[in-house]
Amino acid sequence: MKKTIALFITLAFLSVISSAFSQEANEEKAIVTLQSALDKAPDNLNLLSELGLALLKSEKYQQAIKALEKSI
Repeated sequence: MKKTIALFITLAFLSVISSAFSQEANEEKAIVTLQSALDKAPDNLNLLSELGLALLKSEKYQQAIKALEKSI
């Protein structure tokens, strides 16, 4: 019984870790996509603000500040 509970807890922990890494990878993909779109439309305020938010989520604060300031 103890081994089953330990296994369940371990699997739950690994699932949470995997989800966190997955979200982090998605944020990186979002940043690359938004930057690519901004190359084509550098004055698009919506893209700039979305980029700023994605950078904030990725804890890239200095880059986020620059993007968000441009969007204002």
